[in-house]
Amino acid sequence: MAPTKPGKTDESETDFERLVQMMENISKQVVDSDTRSKLVERRLADLEAAKQHDEASVNGEERNHDRQRYDRRNDRDAERHNFHRGYEQDPDETVMRSVKVDTPNFDGELNPKALLDWLATMDCYFEWHDMSEARRVRFAKIKLVGQARLFWTNVETQLKGAGEEPIIHWGEIKERWKQKYLPLSYQQSLLDEWQTLRQDDMPVAEYIAKFEEFMLRCDIREDRRMTISQFRSGLRPELQRELIPHTMKTLERVFQMVQELEKYLKSSNVVKQTDSQISDCHVGTSVTPSSTTPTSTTNLVKTAKGKGVLVDTQMPRF
Repeated sequence: MAPTKPGKTDESETDFERLVQMMENISKQVVDSDTRSKLVERRLADLEAAKQHDEASVNGEERNHDRQRYDRRNDRDAERHNFHRGYEQDPDETVMRSVKVDTPNFDGELNPKALLDWLATMDCYFEWHDMSEARRVRFAKIKLVGQARLFWTNVETQLKGAGEEPIIHWGEIKERWKQKYLPLSYQQSLLDEWQTLRQDDMPVAEYIAKFEEFMLRCDIREDRRMTISQFRSGLRPELQRELIPHTMKTLERVFQMVQELEKYLKSSNVVKQTDSQISDCHVGTSVTPSSTTPTSTTNLVKTAKGKGVLVDTQMPRF
């Protein structure tokens, strides 16, 4: 029996096996691709989380750097603007800049008045030099010495440790200082002192100065008529009586009027005292108008028997 030759059936089986092997390879590739895709997605998620963490950790510092660059750019722009503005509109700008204006240091003295005076001086200095907010903050910090510098360094350290933004505005710095050095009852105490202020033995000028100081420190914003009434009630009674017939609408006019009244009353008292002394000298004395004859006086003298008689005496001329 003759052997059979491989035919189409064997070839079909071989092709089928190849096809199966190819499908298995493709399946493996798909599985590997899915695995790699998941790994890539997981890796991307890890990278994104790390990126967010890094951004959160350096966000404050980057904002600070950006703010500092922005402030420096604004400072330069402001300087250029002020230079051109001064050159075009204010020919005295060079003279003004050459004037030496200095500010005192602040050492942290526990005295509300000292703090408020220092803050007011700094405000005037900043206005004079037309400083930006960033420069105001930097300049104010270098004027702190002693206990004040230690306090402010501690404030900045606490803000940084808490992850909070630093103080970059002069107004915020002033509020911090007031919280530290001004007692809660300070404003009320000033109001009480102002409302009970009396002239007593003070000259009018001194009373006006004290009244204005209290009024400014208390930041009084009441009706002017109330303020005038408050001022008038603290004057001495004789000055209050003189003010009654006068109607004045401004506090400045009241100040002027009271000072004029004080001068008038002083001069009137001098005249009255002089007239009184002259009258005392002439009681029981008769003076002749002649300047060439001795002054004659007529006195009542008692005799030995107790009777009164008129006696002429001569007084020397002066």
